[in-house]
Amino acid sequence: LTTTTNDVDRVNYCFVSNGWQATATSTPCSTGLPATGLINSAVTAGLSFQLANYSNNNDLRIPTNTSGTLTMATPYLSATNLYILAVTGSGSSTMTVQINFTDATNQINTGIVVADWYGGASVAITGFQRMNRTTNALDNSIFAPVGPNMYQYTVPILAANQSKQIA
Repeated sequence: LTTTTNDVDRVNYCFVSNGWQATATSTPCSTGLPATGLINSAVTAGLSFQLANYSNNNDLRIPTNTSGTLTMATPYLSATNLYILAVTGSGSSTMTVQINFTDATNQINTGIVVADWYGGASVAITGFQRMNRTTNALDNSIFAPVGPNMYQYTVPILAANQSKQIA
């Protein structure tokens, strides 16, 4: 509870990274997400996702029927696709993605179904452990090594928007 601000799945499971320790004398976790936050996609060769520093708020958590915004640190030019790394817990969710451009226009993509930790397609990374944030217990799931998972979603950018900067 001292190193996380929320769970992923509304039942107290959260991500854990390699090197995490419950106490200063505990054995460091070696089966979590990469300590660097760099996730090389298992779906698309050469595509990687860089997670923000684990010591800060570092993800966009969207509770049921709410919205959130990710803002690029630097606007990105000439994309044909936007790649999103996502997961839900305790069942799947459906999201709408609105891509905002620096010229004040946007593009909306609806009906993107995000899979639960287990059982989805387009698995970008799998087999890392998760942790119960109230007990500090690593989850030795019966589904290992096929989960938990994080998934890659590809949002095509319309041809008319491909030369615009993504805000």
